[in-house]
Amino acid sequence: MSTTANLFTWDKLYSKIPGSSYFTWAEALWLPRVSAFANPSLEQQMNIMKVATAMEPVRKHFNMPITVTSWLRPDAYNKMIGGATFSFHKSGLAIDFIIPGLTIEHVKRELINNKQLWPYRGENDTTTWIHVDLGGTNWFNGMVGRKTT
Repeated sequence: MSTTANLFTWDKLYSKIPGSSYFTWAEALWLPRVSAFANPSLEQQMNIMKVATAMEPVRKHFNMPITVTSWLRPDAYNKMIGGATFSFHKSGLAIDFIIPGLTIEHVKRELINNKQLWPYRGENDTTTWIHVDLGGTNWFNGMVGRKTT
């Protein structure tokens, strides 16, 4: 029997994600536009754990609560909100967040200038949230693949 078969169960919704001291399954699975939680596949659960673990140095560095605005997005939800066709959110490998009390530009500048905090990829052109994902190592302009109408 696989030990990873039940990484997430609904009774663990408000529990910390394995590998994280800060983030809960509820934060990763919340779909605010429909006021519901996503039901992650095992692969998505594993990816959420990877992102939660990767976000630990970010949370420790700023020493302030992080508010997750988007993490896992099922395909239909991603389409509904106009997300990028090939969004890493769909697999659980991307997170959008804010740090109340800090500007978006300040947080992005810290992440870009301190690669040990976030050695992966981020989106340059967001102004009301920070988008980071595990899809590479460069910061990019994010309108590629996103609906414009």
